[in-house]
Amino acid sequence: MSIKRSPKFRHLTQKDRDQIDVLAREGYTLQKIAEEVGCNVSTISRELQRNISKKYKKYVASIAQAKAINRKSYCVKRSKFNNSFIVSYVKSKLKESWSPEQISGRLKKDYPEMHVSHEAIYQYIYSLDGAERKKMVSLLPRSHKTRKRKYTDKTGPKTKILNRIGIEQRPPIVNERKEPGHWETDTMVCKSNIPAINTTVERIARFVIISKLNRKNAYNKACSLIDRLSQINPELRRSITYDNGTENAGHTMINHSLGTKSYFAHPYHSWERGSNENINGLIRRFIPKKTDLYSVTEEQVAEIEHKLNNRPRKCLDYYTPFEVASSLKFFEL
Repeated sequence: MSIKRSPKFRHLTQKDRDQIDVLAREGYTLQKIAEEVGCNVSTISRELQRNISKKYKKYVASIAQAKAINRKSYCVKRSKFNNSFIVSYVKSKLKESWSPEQISGRLKKDYPEMHVSHEAIYQYIYSLDGAERKKMVSLLPRSHKTRKRKYTDKTGPKTKILNRIGIEQRPPIVNERKEPGHWETDTMVCKSNIPAINTTVERIARFVIISKLNRKNAYNKACSLIDRLSQINPELRRSITYDNGTENAGHTMINHSLGTKSYFAHPYHSWERGSNENINGLIRRFIPKKTDLYSVTEEQVAEIEHKLNNRPRKCLDYYTPFEVASSLKFFEL
């Protein structure tokens, strides 16, 4: 007698969620959906329960994927520095002018069951606060106040954005700025790198929408864009061009809600979103890079948006973006 085993646990993909969305709408049972997708029925049950869209009151695959990406960004691995012996060993060897790599190598040799990587040592030191952090950093071979970014290969995108369509497939009429309703969007960060400023500008009118994000992630950005662009005439929500940041992974959710098409610039080709980069430079006059965005209020952001949309632009023959947008019927819903 053969025993039918349950499928092994695995994380759901965007394709899985699209399939779950379709089957759930067609009234399939949880068991049947699980068989079709190839996972445990409890996985389907949990997926449908925790990823219901609050706005649409039902399961939407693109929203579920954005929520999953958001949850993953909060995942925290258990630190080996909960072990007092390891902490004591690391501190004592740092005082002897050992580097984290030397400490890691020797610890593994002397205490194999307690080894820790040199990268974990660096992360532990820079996770400390106040005087303790300052003291530990001073013991490092190079006493940098913050971690220095390592060189990365700039030959292609390092992030995985599903259903990504390159800017080379964007219709030529968008490049020619002859059809209104094509937008560019970007996310600006400052001192803390946790809150962010989202900027979205229309290519012809140069009309800009600026929003503050409490956290830079795909779900927050998607919700912000949907909320703000839903106030624009639907006929003037044709496309949005993004960069390759992971906060843009929710672009399918945005397309589903707004009826837009999404295109992605080539990595490190900021000039392909020139209107957006220009606007960001103007915003930096009000919010320099060293600004703590926790202290910037939504009212201040709204005031900056108002100023930029109501100042004349040479490229608009000295009309304001608001005047051009009004003439193009941006606000007629």
